[in-house]
Amino acid sequence: MITPPKNLSFSFLRRILDFLLFHNLYFLIKVQKTKEVTCG
Repeated sequence: MITPPKNLSFSFLRRILDFLLFHNLYFLIKVQKTKEVTCG
């Protein structure tokens, strides 16, 4: 059985976290822009 190095799994987790963070920021910016448009 081959065990992957710890830094590999860490980088993988970090990639997922960065991906989720990016999407959350994108969603928030989208909501803010739509709010500005609807408010005038």
